[in-house]
Amino acid sequence: MGDIYSNCLCNIAATKSVDSDGGIFFERDPNLVKPVKLAIKWTGRDKRAVIIHGQGVYYIYLDGLWADHVESAPLNTRGWVIQERLLSPWIIHFGERLFWECNATAACEIAPTGKPYLGGYGYKGFCRDLRSALMQLSLGSFQPLEGQHEPKKMAYAKWWELIEKYSDCKLSKDDDILVAVSGIAKIMSQAIGDEYLAGLWRSRFLLDLLWSPHFPKGFIRPPELDRASPYRAPSWSWASIKGPIWPGNHQSISAADLGFSDTKVDVVELLQVIINAKGEDMTGQVTGGNFSVRCRTFYATWDQKETYNNNLEINVMDNVFKGVVYLDEKGTWERLVSSKDNSLLCMPIFLKCSRAGNTYMSCDGLVLEPTGLRKGDYVRIGLFGASCRAPTMVDFLAYTEVYNKRRKETVTLY
Repeated sequence: MGDIYSNCLCNIAATKSVDSDGGIFFERDPNLVKPVKLAIKWTGRDKRAVIIHGQGVYYIYLDGLWADHVESAPLNTRGWVIQERLLSPWIIHFGERLFWECNATAACEIAPTGKPYLGGYGYKGFCRDLRSALMQLSLGSFQPLEGQHEPKKMAYAKWWELIEKYSDCKLSKDDDILVAVSGIAKIMSQAIGDEYLAGLWRSRFLLDLLWSPHFPKGFIRPPELDRASPYRAPSWSWASIKGPIWPGNHQSISAADLGFSDTKVDVVELLQVIINAKGEDMTGQVTGGNFSVRCRTFYATWDQKETYNNNLEINVMDNVFKGVVYLDEKGTWERLVSSKDNSLLCMPIFLKCSRAGNTYMSCDGLVLEPTGLRKGDYVRIGLFGASCRAPTMVDFLAYTEVYNKRRKETVTLY
């Protein structure tokens, strides 16, 4: 399927249709395909207002045209379409207006050059940006100019924007969750020279673990999602959750460019990752998977009475980190609350020191639960983030050096 769309000349999309019977032609209001012309003239005596706001003829466009009529259109809420759209070099979107997109721009009848900007609030051009980054990597001739991001970093960041959108789409078959993006995964794996592991990337595997279910009400608990059933991915993969995923701030371009003001130190050692594919295609369905790390785990106490972000306190080598915990599924929340157990097993993945006004350390990682089958075997049940003050950067680096010398254990997550 990936080869079909990536080798087509132009993809014609019935973007407004809710199903295959909807067609591509719809009733159109001619007034909606041209901007509104507005002449502004100030009649007051305030000359300052004339200077600031200006007089003359202006053209008014609806804000968020692309977001409202393309990104949120019925066709683009279907999971398989994400891959088809990203792999196609040209796409014409049919609806009440005509829209089109390629690697260079996104445009429509009302703005055929792509200007003014069509996105509006909430728009993410992840398809075009990811497609462009992968093409640049495949050609191997891109030299980033000042202010531009290196295409490999762009590809990783836009991959997670794609997953954020894709995870909120509909699939007729739940077990297609990895299959429906396998074409993109193959092309990206070849372009960036990285190994795809059930939705994550080997070179950034530890960072990729720090996703969480997306909660549109501002992370108010309890969680509303559950793990997909039947099984479709390991508990540490975003593909195991049935519902929208939030990649986390760690996946942004700025996070990939940690500079002088931020120092990140990994505190786990990745030993191996094993993926059990259903067939020969390692980017498709999986029947199991696990990874093993050398790390230190800590028990944290949390306040179950809190309904907003759940207070968390974790003591890491005599430093008390305070933060929040995000449980992955509704069933876990209900079970832990009914058991009245206020302790959670946490596995820090990295420590970071930031100097934005005050120097502070942050600790991010996974919340684990034993499988009960074998000592050292766990599943993921959530994500945590916590922080505390650090006197200086030197103290932070000394702390992490001592931390990494402490005795570690081998932990395997399924």
